[in-house]
Amino acid sequence: MELVTDDLPEIEDLLKELDLSHLTEKFYSAGFTESRYIMRMKAMDLRMMSMEWGVDREAIQKVLFARYLQGITVFLQLLLIAHVPTTPSGPGRHKEL
Repeated sequence: MELVTDDLPEIEDLLKELDLSHLTEKFYSAGFTESRYIMRMKAMDLRMMSMEWGVDREAIQKVLFARYLQGITVFLQLLLIAHVPTTPSGPGRHKEL
């Protein structure tokens, strides 16, 4: 399953939300110029980042948690789309029984 990145904030905003804004320049220097690149980082990428940049485990957990939340959000959106009934009175409106 591919990560959906349509609603991700700009990279600066994402790093700010994750309390990692102090690493913005390091992310840019490493080629992470968009939020979707950060959200696609694998566990090994994050471990390497922690060793090379001196990032603590808590920061890595924040990135992993953000990625997890993004996946849950997309999953819930897909569930809502799949289960919204369409009736003559309009999408999402239930007919009276």
